[in-house]
Amino acid sequence: MRAGALVIALIACGCDYHGRPLTPGDDDVADAAGDDTIDAPSGDIDATITTADARPDGAPDAQPDAPPAGCPADYVQLDGAPATSRYRVAMVFQKWGPAENDCEDDGDGTHLVVVDDAAESAAIDAAFFGDFWLGATDRITEGTFLAVTGGAAPYLNWGLFEPDDFFGQDCAGLDEGGFYSDRTCGANRGFVCECDGLPPDPAAF
Repeated sequence: MRAGALVIALIACGCDYHGRPLTPGDDDVADAAGDDTIDAPSGDIDATITTADARPDGAPDAQPDAPPAGCPADYVQLDGAPATSRYRVAMVFQKWGPAENDCEDDGDGTHLVVVDDAAESAAIDAAFFGDFWLGATDRITEGTFLAVTGGAAPYLNWGLFEPDDFFGQDCAGLDEGGFYSDRTCGANRGFVCECDGLPPDPAAF
């Protein structure tokens, strides 16, 4: 009975359980539902926790691309190039056809480099000095440059007035400075091989 009388007295006087007057916003004031949730002061940061890298569809983040399996030991990764590729530069000079064969002889999934985008092109240009053959040619259909792995060459950073097919130039190369040109396939140049697990497609060249 004493406890009940005390509670009734506190409510009647508008006091807390220490006998102090209650003021609006006091954390000790129970909400209308009668639970013991403490109201958050206005301006507090929302309590909802979000994950910065969570995908909207709730699926887990994609895993980093794995390097190709079985690449020869002398093929290296390049800063800025795809993680799925390794490269070898050949400082011997070969015609385009023998250069492609040289790359293919290194194993499965090796071929003259097929450049996918500007970042990969810049990585190759920065890593290797000189002019090199690339894995792209329009020997099948004039004006349509195909990648040695099949399909249209994904990235061709042609220089001014290139390609010009001057005296039947059908093979693409990277010139010092990062721009591409078409050259006579029988010319001798250095070349870059790529190991990415993709097989060459002879029908493309």
